[in-house]
This record gives sequence, C-alpha cells and structure tokens, in this order.
Amino acid sequence: MIATLAICILAQSGSLYAKAFPRPTGHNGYEEYMQAADILNSRAYMEFKAWELSVGRSPGVPTPDGVSANATPLTIKKYEVDRFGKALKLLAIGNTKPTFRGSSQLGGEPQAFVDLAQLATDAAYVSFAKGDWSSGTNQLLEVVVLGDNLQRESTFSLEFGSQIAERALESFDRQKTRWSVKDCERIALRVESILARPNAIGVALDHDLAAVIPNLESMTTGTMKLSEDNAGTDIGKECIRRLNALGPSERIQLKELVDHRLSMIYGAMQSRFQGPESQWSAEQALPTETELSLPLTSMNDLARAVCLDGEPQYNSLSAALRIRAQLRILRLHARIQAYKWRNGRLPNALSDAATNLEIQDPLSGKPFLFEIQKDMTYRIYSDGNQSTGQIDLTFLPKDGKSSSPLQTAPTPVSQGINVAP
Repeated sequence: MIATLAICILAQSGSLYAKAFPRPTGHNGYEEYMQAADILNSRAYMEFKAWELSVGRSPGVPTPDGVSANATPLTIKKYEVDRFGKALKLLAIGNTKPTFRGSSQLGGEPQAFVDLAQLATDAAYVSFAKGDWSSGTNQLLEVVVLGDNLQRESTFSLEFGSQIAERALESFDRQKTRWSVKDCERIALRVESILARPNAIGVALDHDLAAVIPNLESMTTGTMKLSEDNAGTDIGKECIRRLNALGPSERIQLKELVDHRLSMIYGAMQSRFQGPESQWSAEQALPTETELSLPLTSMNDLARAVCLDGEPQYNSLSAALRIRAQLRILRLHARIQAYKWRNGRLPNALSDAATNLEIQDPLSGKPFLFEIQKDMTYRIYSDGNQSTGQIDLTFLPKDGKSSSPLQTAPTPVSQGINVAP
C-alpha cells in the first residue's frame, strides 16, 4: 500500500502536454512526446507500476484488471504494452518530426520519458520473445532517437538523453547475435542519420545561452526581484544580498562583467564543438580561477556567483561524447553481424567488415579496438579519453561495474541562485 501511495503521488495534476503546448502546431515532435508523457503520468499507469513493483513482495497491492496476480514477467510486459502502447505510437510519430520543447527547463516530463524508454524496451522484449526481431529492433531504435532528441534541450539534458539512449544500447548488446542482415542495415542507417545531424552539444549550448542571457540580465539590472528563498547555497544567499544592495553604476559594472564571463565561457565551448569532432575531447582552455568562497569580496566574485547556475553543465559533456562513441560501436556491431551472416565467421579485423571512416574513433583519436575472445565471441570498444575511460556498447563506469538502469530522472543541482528560464 505504501508503494502504491508513493508512486501515485508522483502523478502530476493536469496535462503536461496542455501546459507545455497550449497552442500546438502539429509540426513539433515534442508535442507527441508530451502526449505520450501524459499517458505514462496517468493514475492508471502509476497504479500499474506500483503493482508491478510489488509483485512477490507486497500482496496487498490491488491487481489491475486484465492481468493475473501470478502473471510471469513476460505476461506483465505484454499486458503493459497492450494497455499503454499508444504512447509508443506517439513516440514513433514524434521521432519523424523536428523536436523543440521551447524552454531549456524540463517540466514534469523527465520521469515520464524514463518510463517511456522502459516501455519501449519492454515492447522490444515482448517482440523478441515472439521471434519478431524486426519489430524489437525498431522499438529500440526509437529509444535511441528519443535520447538523441532529448540531449538537444540543454547541457543538463545531454546526460539525461544519453542515459535514455543507453537503455536501448544495453538491450541491443544482449541481442546482437540474433540480428538479421536487414536489422544490421537498419541499425547502421539510423546511426548514420543521427551522427550526421548538427551535434547535440552545440545545439544544447545554444539553447542554454538563449535561456541564460535574459535571466541574468534581469538579475543584474534589478528588474527581477529576488529573495534568499531563491538561493540553494550560502553563496547564493550572499549573492542575493549583494545584488539587492547595488547602486545603478555598480549594476552597469556587474552587467559588463557577467556579459564578459558568459562570452568567454560559451564562446570557447561553441568554438570547440563547432570544430572537427577529433578536437571535441580536448580540455577547454580557460583562465585558472580559485574556488569561489565567502565572503564575495569583489565585483568579479559577485559576477562569478551570478553566473554559477548560468554556466553549462560540464559533467554532462563527457556523457554526450560517450554516447557518440557508443553509437559508432553499435554501427560496428551491425557491420560485424552482417559480415558473419555473409561469411559464416567473424572478420579477422574491423577493416574487413567496415569502412576506414567507420572504424575511426574521434574521441580517442585512434581506431576502435576489436578483440576476438577464446569462445569466439568478440569485443569492440573505444579507449575513450580521461573523462570517460574505456567505452563499450554497454556503458561501464571507470570502476568496471555495470551501471544500473536509469529508473528515475536526474535533477540539476543548483550551485547558486535557482531561477527558472
């Protein structure tokens, strides 16, 4: 009963879709994503998830109509797909359109998107169980595209979108020996189309900057009234006290410092990610600064404090770099499996199955690594860089332990002043 209550409380009141798009255009795939989010944010879905989590642990949770309390995991997944499968149709439609949320701040939908990715991987599981490998492959590819589109909303979303896509990549990794030649061709084409798009990091930086500039300008000029309730840290509280005490000339000086800082940070990053991909993993060359601490003794310290939550989410960059390497590894697995079908054996080298361009790894600056194991399985991986470590199709953190699937949506951590764009 506690599990039911806890999950149902998460359900948002009202329609996420209606709140985000009061005047829908029909030309933005995010509109379909939000309609799908409404389905998975409904009380019916929340109650189903509470029951699914309680199976075998909390007998008191009511069993939904149409499924047995003793149902097998496969039967439960099939019931879920049959009952809530409209969300998957909306996902597929949304993936055919340009997507843009219209704000760099995600609302209540991230958890619904986690559930949507899980629903799609469950649908793939059901398809694989029936021997329908083509449908299962398509479902997983829809999740990869969803993750790529979500990455483009903000630098915070880079990591969230990458984690969404990695759900599908883990499933692909388990099923790769069963792909048909046609599946391999479909996977390779979809990866190529994603890699050919304007890179997600550059798009996310543009969205961040477009949202940050008006917010910070209203803070420095005094048009936005702030209280210490807006601050999540002691630095944020001190920043607000200083802002509220500034005179007109001091505000002009602060605005110039903030504008210069944003131009320096975003300019360097945009230049980096507009260049060749082989240069993306290079460390950003910015002036060395001491850690910001109290008291904020200078106007420059105040400018740094104002900009804290306006700067890009640097930790997300390595996730975005990693997912591009993983997509290339997925394509190489497709090439290997197609080669195996045609030749009845594994290739001796990646160059036997893939083009010279496909085997190059821009992240490490070297070719991808290919190892045939004693049991005639194989491994394809990237050496990565200092921030990522080695990268396989299934992501393993630096400690080498398997990462647990994304169950709940991450939230950005404020370092200064919380102000929604």
